[in-house]
Amino acid sequence: MSIRRNLLAARWGLSHREMEVLTYVAMGKTNAEIGILLGAQFLDH
Repeated sequence: MSIRRNLLAARWGLSHREMEVLTYVAMGKTNAEIGILLGAQFLDH
């Protein structure tokens, strides 16, 4: 993470993973896209 993001994460008490998700959200990624980027596995219902 960049220094700025590290400072924001520390200020808000966010983990690296949470900052990663927020970064993707700010980029306009969908939940499904973020899941793929993070390697999450989905249950098919």
